[in-house]
Parts: sequence; structure tokens; C-alpha cells
Amino acid sequence: MTTRLKWLLLALVLTVIAGIGAGAPHALRSMDSFNVKRVEIRGTRYLAPHEALRQSGITAASNVFDDPESWQRSLERHPLVISARIERDLPSTVRILVTEADPIALVRAPELRPVRADGRVLPVDPAEVDLDLPVVSADPEAVDDGRVQDARILDVTNTLAAIRNSQPVLYSWISDAAPAKDGGVRVLLRSPAGARVFVPVNPDARTLHELWLALSDLAARQDFARLATIDARYRHQVVVALSSTAAR
Repeated sequence: MTTRLKWLLLALVLTVIAGIGAGAPHALRSMDSFNVKRVEIRGTRYLAPHEALRQSGITAASNVFDDPESWQRSLERHPLVISARIERDLPSTVRILVTEADPIALVRAPELRPVRADGRVLPVDPAEVDLDLPVVSADPEAVDDGRVQDARILDVTNTLAAIRNSQPVLYSWISDAAPAKDGGVRVLLRSPAGARVFVPVNPDARTLHELWLALSDLAARQDFARLATIDARYRHQVVVALSSTAAR
């Protein structure tokens, strides 16, 4: 057999294998033994498993060899889902791995609504789920069509997200937040009660690090309880005002 003939036979075999492989999922989808009998949902906290299943579109008539992209796209249209990944576990199990959206604040307009950093309202009932989040007060018309429409409130939610990403401990101290009258964002701390912190909109990591250093210095000098205001809106400067007596 010549080398040329060997290469032609090899190419023919590979073509046949590729054809079988391409047709295999279609053939397997017609087999009842590969119908979905079990769905595992992982990564959810706020999204109920039955709601995730309903949103995915997977039913008893689905097959593990169905195209998973349609299930994934459907899940990612839900406001609580950032991303989803679908895995098969033959012969009849589908595993859904969900990355959920975390609420960044409770916007009061006038009822409390959990929102993402981008202002999208999340379908989570604060009366049923314990959400220890900063409260942002807004006008009733600030939230419409499932989103925060007020640009000033969006500045606040984005700023809170920047604080949580860079200084999560500081974020955990915040009781509420609002646009500052003279620019930037004003947050109130849980302790010392009523202490005000001013930061620029969308502060960078350096600004927040300098703010944290200033707070740490106050604690080291045992002046933290006297904190009245701390302003980090100035370039490379943090301005601190202390009260004459410690806050109670």
C-alpha cells in the first residue's frame, strides 16, 4: 500500500468518525434513558432551588444531551444570577452551578428594596431574609421598572461596592449612606454612633486605604470613640474632626 493511499484511508476514517460524533448528541437525545431525572443546584443563597429550576427551563422531558446554552441563557436573565454553568453527570443528572448577585444596599423608596451595585432591584424580601446592609434613602420615583433610575443613588450604590471590594471591614460598619450635599457620598457608621465618613464617588483603592489608615490611627491613639467626621474627598489628604467627648 502506497503512502498516498494510506493517507487517503486515514482521512476517510477520520471523516466517518467526525460524522458519527456530530450525529451522536442528536441520536442520544432520542433515548429515554438519558432524560433528566435529577437536577442539582449549587451556589444559591437567595434564589430558591425550585425557582432556579423553573427559570432554567429544564423539565422532565429534557435530555442531558440537549443544548445547555439555552438553559444557561435563561438562568442568566434572572436578576439574582450573575452567571451559570451547566454540567452533565450521565446518565440522567444535570448540575447547575450558579454565581449569585449580592445585594449591596437596601434602598428605601419608600419600602426597603435590596439592590445590586448597578441599581437592579433584587427579588428578595427583607422581611423573610436577614439582610444586614447599609440603607440608602431615596425619593419614591428613584426606583422604577425594577431599577434605580436616580443617578445620585447609583453613585451611592457603586461607591458602596467599591468600599466593600477594597475595605470589607469598613463596609460592615456602615449603617446608611446618601449623596453628600457638597459632592461625593456620605456614610454613617454604626460605631461610634453617628460618625460621618465622606468619600468621593467611586473611590479608588488608594483613597480607601488612606481612609482605613486614618481610622486605624485613631483607634491606636484611643481617639476612635471621639470621631465626629472624617473626610477622604481631598487628594491624598484625610481630614478628621473629633468631638470633645466620646460618642455613646
